[in-house]
Amino acid sequence: MSEDKNEEEKENVKESQKDSENAFKIIKTTVSELKKTERGKGILFFGVYFIFFLFVILVIRTSSKNMTRPEDYEMNSSDTYSVSKILEENYDFTYRINVDNNEVIYSGEKVGNIEKFTFNGYNYYYDGETFYVYSNDSWTVSTDPYVFRDFTNFNRLGEVIVDATYISKTEFDNGKRLFNYQISSNSLINRIERINTDILEVPNNIIFIADSEGILKEIDLDLSSYGKFMNICTDSFKITLEYSDFGNNSQIVNPIG
Repeated sequence: MSEDKNEEEKENVKESQKDSENAFKIIKTTVSELKKTERGKGILFFGVYFIFFLFVILVIRTSSKNMTRPEDYEMNSSDTYSVSKILEENYDFTYRINVDNNEVIYSGEKVGNIEKFTFNGYNYYYDGETFYVYSNDSWTVSTDPYVFRDFTNFNRLGEVIVDATYISKTEFDNGKRLFNYQISSNSLINRIERINTDILEVPNNIIFIADSEGILKEIDLDLSSYGKFMNICTDSFKITLEYSDFGNNSQIVNPIG
């Protein structure tokens, strides 16, 4: 019975080979006929370019599928970095926002959804729902002091820059790694403002910086192109997010009492 099966498989292979040969003959004949006329030559010319661009599109799609996203990153690999420490929400942070060389800084600690930080010379406390500021020897309710929350909040940032394209990686002798991405202002505007735009622009640059163990420690955002279009800046709009001392903060004591 196995011999009959083998014979059947051989026949199927032969039939497949015949079909391939016949298809090749048809293509060869068609090409030969097209070459005989100017119109046919034009059809061949555009046909070749169509196949070429189709190949390029397939390559781009394949590379984008292989590009790792934050949730896919694994530790101890020089080609990836991990955001798990940030997602655990126990760290010290420094956020620097620079608009046309005018810088503001937020510096503090975060445990879960609780934050305690300094900004513009004042101490702030966030209990997960309400912001408080310490002024005139007392804590009072405050408005949200964060500007550009779409970029300083890590979870929101992940949603905003999800369309970023991986460009390259730089690795230093000490193991420090820089992962370079670019994203269009069109994409940022769509994600933040829910508006579709089609503007010619210089891409915005994003750099993820990880240590030798692959732990993400810093994110540098050069959003100058986006900033100019949105009238945020005249020349430059840059944000740096630094994370440190992962897991070393105890519970933040509520200073309100």
